[in-house]
Order: sequence, then C-alpha cells, then structure tokens
Amino acid sequence: MGDSADTFVGLDVGDSLALLAWWAGPREASWPARARVQALRVTATPGPDEFQRLIRELCAQCGGRPEDCFLVSMGTTNAACAAETAASLGMRGVIEPPRRFVLWSEGVLPATEVKEYARPAPNADTLDLGLLRACFADLMEEAAQDVQARAMDQDDTLLDRFVDARYRGTTDVLTVPVESLTDHARLLGPFHAAYAARFGEAREDAAVEITTARLRCIILT
Repeated sequence: MGDSADTFVGLDVGDSLALLAWWAGPREASWPARARVQALRVTATPGPDEFQRLIRELCAQCGGRPEDCFLVSMGTTNAACAAETAASLGMRGVIEPPRRFVLWSEGVLPATEVKEYARPAPNADTLDLGLLRACFADLMEEAAQDVQARAMDQDDTLLDRFVDARYRGTTDVLTVPVESLTDHARLLGPFHAAYAARFGEAREDAAVEITTARLRCIILT
C-alpha cells in the first residue's frame, strides 16, 4: 500500500507453507509454482473505505479472505496507515520492511511477458479430475512449445492454473485459482469461497461445473 497511486499486496502465508510442502513431496506439475501473491494497483488515492473494499474484492477474485492474508508495505507506505487498514479488515498482520524502499511495487512481478492459454474443460456429467489433468497437461505442453520457440528455458517461467466454474444450471461463472487436481474439495473450495464473497452465500451441496481450463505462463527476466 503506498502513500500515492501504489500497490496493495496480500501475501498468503498458508500458500507459502503449502508451497514448501509441495516441493518436499510428490508434485502435480513439473514446472515451478509460486505462492499466491496478489497485487492491487490503483490510479488514484482512494479513501480508507474504498481501499478496504478493493482489497475484499481482490481476495474474492482469488477465492481467499482478508483474514487469511498479511498486508505487505510497499515503497513509501506509512506504517501506521498500513496497520490501521490491516486491523480494520481483520488481516493477520502487516509485513513492514526495516527501511522504506526495500520493497517496491514495480518489482512484485518481474515479468517481461505473460501468455494466457485456455480451452474448454472436458464436458462430463460428473467432474472427472483425470480428464481435467489431461486438459491442463495439453495447455502446459502448448506453453512449453512457445517458451522453447523463444529460446527460453522452462526454469525461466512460472505457471498459474485457473478454472472457470459455475453451479450446474446457473450462468454465474467465476474464475478461481486451482489448488489441486487430485482432490475435489481443494479444487472446488476456492470457487465456493469466491461465490460466497460475491453473492453472499455458497451452495456447497450443489454440483459444480468446470467450463474452462486456463493457464497463465509468466516468462521472467
């Protein structure tokens, strides 16, 4: 959060710990993954209430809650202001560098190129994780070919997986991050959370339809 048109960054510590466990055990993907770091850029300096609304909206888009995140101070952020905002949202705390300018919004995502890939998810009466994994494998192969065509190495990339999901029989589609392709509950959890944040309550007993598989490939410098 900056004193002027800067950036809010919510760092989900749970995802960071999960990432360490992922590296220590069997992995579902062969490319690097990253803990969830979400940046919110604004073009003007809104008031405290507007900032809080934007943070809640960002968390909803990512299937998370402010209560599960830390607020990271960026640039010339006023520490007291950051602490007040985090407290108002019930966040877990504020990560404050020992000196200003240690963290800067322009360095949050040092990417020269971001490529997006998508394809319709397998159409089935029940959610088949095997078919969905195969769909993402095809997307990863497509991304790998693009990276190799640029004479880059896969180690120079980061991958983010998303799905478009909706309750079967409805038209309200939400895009949420993929936390697992082997566990139904972990796959659908972000969708239920995002739906509840957007519409007031989730329908966790209702069938969920995955309509689109999405892959974001970030090529780092």
